[in-house]
Amino acid sequence: MSPLTTRPAGVEFRTVTRAYGPVKAVDSVSFTIAPGTLVTLLGPSGCGKTTTLRMIAGLEFPTDGQILIGGKDVTRLHATERDVTMVFQSYALFPHMSVIQNVSYGLTLGRLPKAEIEAKAKEGLRLVGLAGYENRLPSELSGGQQQRVAVARALVLEPEVLLFDEPLSNLDAKLRRKMRDDIRDLQQSLGLTSVYVTHDQEEALAVSDRVIVMNRSVIAQEGTPTDLYERPVNRFVADFIGGANLLNAELLARTDEEQGQVRLGDLSLTLPHRDLAPGGVTLAVRPHAIRVSAQPGPNSAPAEVKKATYLGSHIEYHLSSAFGDLFAVGGDLMQALPAGATAHISLAERGVTLLPGA
Repeated sequence: MSPLTTRPAGVEFRTVTRAYGPVKAVDSVSFTIAPGTLVTLLGPSGCGKTTTLRMIAGLEFPTDGQILIGGKDVTRLHATERDVTMVFQSYALFPHMSVIQNVSYGLTLGRLPKAEIEAKAKEGLRLVGLAGYENRLPSELSGGQQQRVAVARALVLEPEVLLFDEPLSNLDAKLRRKMRDDIRDLQQSLGLTSVYVTHDQEEALAVSDRVIVMNRSVIAQEGTPTDLYERPVNRFVADFIGGANLLNAELLARTDEEQGQVRLGDLSLTLPHRDLAPGGVTLAVRPHAIRVSAQPGPNSAPAEVKKATYLGSHIEYHLSSAFGDLFAVGGDLMQALPAGATAHISLAERGVTLLPGA
């Protein structure tokens, strides 16, 4: 039997505000994180996501509002009084200590028997794939291995909530993908309640049960990765999650309870109207939803290729059209169009969403 146990707890913010003088870093934020789920706080620098994480950890306190963990009010409890641990961006390993000493450090501050501490530390290292590395120093490990040690050190404390503060930002792109998958697999296998902070949209979509998108100290939208990508509620979320071409269009009429007729330049589209009134709207078009062809087709419009960039698996196009500049991703490498060519574009059924007008 594993010497490590999990006691996942829910997290709740009730109209939490954190102000620094007249500046509100977090402004009346409310959300609930279910036990055993991974929720990501996502947003640009300065949006309030790290301050929110630090308030869960007890490293900062709200100016107003209430924080509950496992149904217990922890609003004014310090970090040492909460059953929460954090994996930091910088790893924060002790360079003079061995791997197992780093992992055991938090446990040695308690009164556990030495044998139990060692068993828990070894199990933590096994869970992160570092069994056999116990006696190495951090300087003898790669960046990814050091991050695994930091995760193991947090796991052995058996927290109610495990926090990740930009944990992969110091790793190269290939290792980031591997580590994010490992973190997600570990979280799911152990049933940990986890809160993850990142500014990387792809990373957030890959690891999360739910994503809380923050902008200017408030929540812009909360939902599953699919909700946020396919049904953004405003221009900011549409552009921040996965990137989108934001175009001015017209909702001509609602044709039934769900669908509407939309005009974009010379293109006629049938799309979910999302309860918008007829009139000016914004059309959010994902780059992969723009089909680029050398030949005109049904319901297509001409565009000039301003730039074409070959990236091995696909081509990135910068296009100029009657309804605006476009960024498109094309997968047909055999029919690539060069800069200066005339393209004919049409829109796929998925990846095109109506938003309120500007």
